[in-house]
Amino acid sequence: MEVFSSLRLIFFVSANVINLALGFLVFKSNYKSATNKIFFSLSLTTSVWLSTNYISAFLFPSNLFWARLSIFFAAPLSLFFFLLAHTLPHTTLQMRRAVVISLSFLTVLTMVLNVSPYAFTDITLINKVASPIPGPGLLPFAVLSTLFSVLAVYTLFKKLRYATRVERRQVL
Repeated sequence: MEVFSSLRLIFFVSANVINLALGFLVFKSNYKSATNKIFFSLSLTTSVWLSTNYISAFLFPSNLFWARLSIFFAAPLSLFFFLLAHTLPHTTLQMRRAVVISLSFLTVLTMVLNVSPYAFTDITLINKVASPIPGPGLLPFAVLSTLFSVLAVYTLFKKLRYATRVERRQVL
């Protein structure tokens, strides 16, 4: 059992280091590009989310705070993924500023709800495994996350369909 926990830690640390290095390299290659800034934000958020998930699942599995925090950081992941899909391969945002602000505001509201007692109401043990009990506050997160993910994939396919050769390679 100890071998699995050591391997798990090695994979966790490796994934975080690679993810952060890639995010930093992309950002450093053109720090003025909106695409690179969004990718870097996605990379940082992914690392924080991976860390809170690791802590929640393996270090403090019966701690409600860490379970809530893991979905707290999952909300901006979906937003950054959608913004990246929408902005690729351009260096400027391709969405009106008011829309970005509105989507960001909805995401922050969802994040606040995610750490409230309404998202996960309690933790129960099922076969000696801690499992958070979802509450009604998890619904806005599920809707927002699903919507952003579906829109991101739709946007990428739409871009591929209408892209020129150079843009197609960039999007791919």
